[in-house]
Amino acid sequence: MTMVNILRLDNVVTMLTDTKITADGAGNLGNWTKFAPIPHLSAVIATRGPMKALDLVCRMTVSEARDFAHLRRTFEDFGRLFFNQLRTKEPVGDVDIFVIGWDDGSQAFTLSTHDKHGAKPFEVVDIPHVLVTPATKGGFVDALQGDGAIAAMMRLVAEQARIEPAVGGRVTAVTVREGGVIVIEPFGQLSDEPLDLAMTG
Repeated sequence: MTMVNILRLDNVVTMLTDTKITADGAGNLGNWTKFAPIPHLSAVIATRGPMKALDLVCRMTVSEARDFAHLRRTFEDFGRLFFNQLRTKEPVGDVDIFVIGWDDGSQAFTLSTHDKHGAKPFEVVDIPHVLVTPATKGGFVDALQGDGAIAAMMRLVAEQARIEPAVGGRVTAVTVREGGVIVIEPFGQLSDEPLDLAMTG
């Protein structure tokens, strides 16, 4: 299961992802970037599912959009696009889609091609503050407040890797700041040891 954590504040939104690639029966297949920055739309798109899903989702939505608000409207109509193209021409199975960006403030939403997370297929669900997947127990989410939020998120990532074997590789934080500026920051390799938080600034 790909790790996607999102922390949304008023003037900034950050997404953390891992890079580990796994396949049923094949184990660890290496590392791959699971998000795509879209600078001209002040957006970042990430997917969980087959590797080809990210490219397909971006091709189907970004080419239609003029700005972040239009990108969201494109995703709201994603069901029709998906069924017309992906399911028939390039089947990818179950896909979760995560989008962060800037449009008169920080923005974040998610949708899926299935109903396994409680929402209807292709229903756009806003992320008001925090999204943590895979879920963990303990007080990690409560710690995602204030100036230490990114450091707390990194401790959360280490816990996710401990409890979910499919989480691993390198951790990358991609942030969309006020005005739509996108910043990408690598944070190092996940292991059983605590992450070196010196790089988190």
